[in-house]
Amino acid sequence: MDEVKKEKGIKCGTMPVLMDYLVDHNTDANTVDCFLAAFTAFTTADEIWSILENKYRHYRSNNIPPGKAKVLGFLWEWINQDLHRDFLARVKKSSSVFLYDELLRFIASFEDKETINKWKLHILKSAAARASRKERKVRLRTSDNLDMNNLSLSSNSGPIGGSAPIRRPTPNVLSAPLPAPPKRITMTLSTTTYNPISPTSSGSLLTEPSMSNIFGAVASEKVYEMNKVTFADIEPADAAKQLTLLESGIFQKINHTEFHHLNWKKEDGKKISPHILNLVDRFNTVSYWVSTEIVIQSELKERVNVLRKFIIIAEHLRDLGNYNGVMEIIAGLNSFVITRLQSTWAQTPQRYVTSFNDLNQLMESRSNYRDYRLHMRDRKLPVVPYLGVILRDVLFIEEGNKNYVGDSKEGIFNFEKIQLLGEVLSNVRRQQEVGYGFETIPALQNYFKTLISFPEEVLYKQSLMCEPNAASSGNSPAASSSEFNQSPSLSESQSTASSML
Repeated sequence: MDEVKKEKGIKCGTMPVLMDYLVDHNTDANTVDCFLAAFTAFTTADEIWSILENKYRHYRSNNIPPGKAKVLGFLWEWINQDLHRDFLARVKKSSSVFLYDELLRFIASFEDKETINKWKLHILKSAAARASRKERKVRLRTSDNLDMNNLSLSSNSGPIGGSAPIRRPTPNVLSAPLPAPPKRITMTLSTTTYNPISPTSSGSLLTEPSMSNIFGAVASEKVYEMNKVTFADIEPADAAKQLTLLESGIFQKINHTEFHHLNWKKEDGKKISPHILNLVDRFNTVSYWVSTEIVIQSELKERVNVLRKFIIIAEHLRDLGNYNGVMEIIAGLNSFVITRLQSTWAQTPQRYVTSFNDLNQLMESRSNYRDYRLHMRDRKLPVVPYLGVILRDVLFIEEGNKNYVGDSKEGIFNFEKIQLLGEVLSNVRRQQEVGYGFETIPALQNYFKTLISFPEEVLYKQSLMCEPNAASSGNSPAASSSEFNQSPSLSESQSTASSML
């Protein structure tokens, strides 16, 4: 049953037939991008490599240059997507360097030599050497300045043969260069001025910080001493930037394979999905820390001061695009041990209560996080997305769709599931490509890496000590204008990946 079934587009097929569709039928770039982001959840890189090599050999033996160009173009896109995942090192079982040779010749045809950087050639050279160890030796020499006119390929045998330098595009591959691969970059955004809303009540307990330059890589004017930092010392803008640097660093390390087969939920999740679970643990640590910092304040004035400060930090995090950080603070403030503190909320100026409700509305889970998703559509990079939404999407795709159509022995893959998963993972990859250009402040990094927080039982006892007679959270000022208890509460945020869903 080696066929592709179509109803308003491709639905399913064996892997060779799906590859025919992707390579030979001028499939749109988004479809190819989604497939490349998700295919390793369904098959292996070795199988895809083997299919591509067989296709190329067919086109070569039948003298079909356009077909050869399409295979090499697809392979080039694969490399562009997977460079930082050590793409070619994962193709371990290839018995021939034939396609490596053709790819190197293809790359050498580029007119824009800047697209051929040293580390990319190193990957190609290393992978070719590994694959050819048992078959033949491949020697790739490049000058220090990577002048591609001096690129030579020595061969003792094989389909190419000879060792003449490659000086111009060969007639059997694309003559025009493909776009350069996406690079992981650090971007410094332009300065944006923020005009804070003045509190409606008099006697402000906390001086409102200026949020000008919040997006720029501008050094903090405040000096922080290592191991002497307290929460009261930290400026909200500095807190948001340093938290964002930490969480962006973890998010950028997540490999797309960590999402496959719900790996983060398995017993060996820490081994196969280490960075996802690292970010989950980070989420819970920060959320408990937020609640802890509030309930350890015995004086009402200080509790209000700390609560307001966390709302301001959340505003900064939102403006920086760190939505995972926004949700961490919301979870901490929405926990029962905080929402029950009626006197604390009553003394919080309405400007901050309103802002808190707006943040809750943005991250509201109702209608499948509709407001958050709409907001993300218009958000420019860099961002740290809320991991819980990503895990939720992957969970629904995995549990709601089968890998195969019919009997799995027939090997008819559900292409729609591949594309659904690919859309999520390709979006994650795009978000990982841009980082933040903020200055790292070692003292604050150390502080946020070693946060102190209480467990739920201790938090509740501390909350009772703060306000023994406080009623349920339903009477708090924040609850009056927003159903913020709909958001994930701290009690729901246990140290497991399921707490992020």
